[in-house]
Amino acid sequence: MNESIRPDTTGPRRMARRAAQCVRRNWVRITKGILVTLIVLAVIHGIATVILGRRYEAELNRIRARGQPVEMADLAKLAGEPVPDAENAAAVFRKAFSMIEEPSMSKDLDALDRLAGPGRENRTPKVWSDAAAAAKRFDGVMRLMEQGARMPACYFPIKWEDGASAQLPDYAMLRQLARVPAAFADLAARDGKCDDALRYIGLSFRLAECTRDPLLVGLLVRIALVRFGTGAVCELVERCGLSEVQARRAFDLLGSIDLEPQQVSALLGERAFGIWMADVANRPGVRAAVEAGAPVARRPGLRARIGAYFSRPFTYADGICYLRLMEKEIDSAHVPFRELGTKGLDADSLEKETPFYATMARTLIPVFPRVRMQTDTCIAETAGARAALALIAYKDHFGSYPGSLAEVTTKLGWKLPEDPFSGKDFIYKPQAKGFIVYSIGPNLKDDGGVAPRERDNIETKGDIVISRNR
Repeated sequence: MNESIRPDTTGPRRMARRAAQCVRRNWVRITKGILVTLIVLAVIHGIATVILGRRYEAELNRIRARGQPVEMADLAKLAGEPVPDAENAAAVFRKAFSMIEEPSMSKDLDALDRLAGPGRENRTPKVWSDAAAAAKRFDGVMRLMEQGARMPACYFPIKWEDGASAQLPDYAMLRQLARVPAAFADLAARDGKCDDALRYIGLSFRLAECTRDPLLVGLLVRIALVRFGTGAVCELVERCGLSEVQARRAFDLLGSIDLEPQQVSALLGERAFGIWMADVANRPGVRAAVEAGAPVARRPGLRARIGAYFSRPFTYADGICYLRLMEKEIDSAHVPFRELGTKGLDADSLEKETPFYATMARTLIPVFPRVRMQTDTCIAETAGARAALALIAYKDHFGSYPGSLAEVTTKLGWKLPEDPFSGKDFIYKPQAKGFIVYSIGPNLKDDGGVAPRERDNIETKGDIVISRNR
């Protein structure tokens, strides 16, 4: 065959070599671009970490300079000094805890709860009879509680340095124990034993004083316990013919309850807890252990270390946002619920103010306006009960109910508290055989003294009806 007609393959080979060289050059450019981008991002990440870390530390230093707690261990100072067992009511109350934990007491405890717990308006004769029968088996518990109430202090130890792992078992037991004196007070009021009812109510409020720990959970448990006692006071107003002296005793007892200082200490404690959470986020070994419920790992895994490294600027930024919003909450701790919206402290305003990246702030901050509402609800109930007691005293003194609450102050000389939801006097309506006293409630509207059917719905609708004395 003639060689002149052999196909020429040098052209395609040359084109393939050029294409391969072009691909290699493009990959080199892409690789260099990626490396440069990574280096730039690493530099930006490092700078952001340093700047935000210093700002975060500066925020912590400002808190330290004011003498406020930064670490969870600092909360021990707010909680108070430990108390010797010989002077500590907590040691006695724990004996009462062990008694009501007996399986045989469970049914009786439920019977007392149906009487003294929420839903008082639905109590049937059977509820009363079951509670009266159950109360006979709580004499030993009541003796222990009265012994504890006479002791000078009540201190339940908590290992604050454990952070979220700190055990708070006594709160649940205190809630259960508080049903007992409240139910005893209701039973005494039904039987016309006013002095006994007042003694049991005082014991109920004594239990509430054992929950002054600087955390929101302590404040919320105290609110629950105070509401047990306040409910018993309302029962007393409804059922007992109180004298002026007895009404004054209950009036002063309710007046000794002050939740506002604990609001401040609870916010300080919650901020320290948030700082602890931010520290956990920046320490992968701690975070992994906390999530697993295990001891802190000495050598966290590679994935945990990488994740913590890359998220650190966002964690610092989140922490800065959280601390600044918490400072705003603490500075305005005494602002009543009714003014939160006008001052930009309601949940919607705080959510709009919180950046999208501030996960911790978005999770924790909206809780505080709701707690403020529950605190003011409790204040409204105690203050309204005092107004009802003043009306009872007025009748005992003058022989009839006044035409207005102002007459109680001018003629009887008792200074009445205002409704925290209106900033004005409670609404008082004399009736044929008694009166009605109520607060406008968290919806800030006068619904004519119509309360919600269930006490738990009080935050969404209806008035807080203190008394319908007949």
